Amino acid sequence: MDEIDNIRKIINKLEDRIKELETENRALRLSIKQACSSLMRQNDDAEEAIKESEKILAFAPTFKQPKWKTK
Repeated sequence: MDEIDNIRKIINKLEDRIKELETENRALRLSIKQACSSLMRQNDDAEEAIKESEKILAFAPTFKQPKWKTK
């Protein structure tokens, strides 16, 4: 009977550890999803800023090159 009790204790410890790992896994997945969302938002913001700066550059005046540079 002692051996059966020891096996049951080990099984209970393993089940508890599995629950802990599942909880940790859920927390890590949530953190990863939040980080991905944040990076995607930052990429969208950066893309929008680049597009806006390209629009500004399109309206920038162009100057003729000096004659000594065009030769």
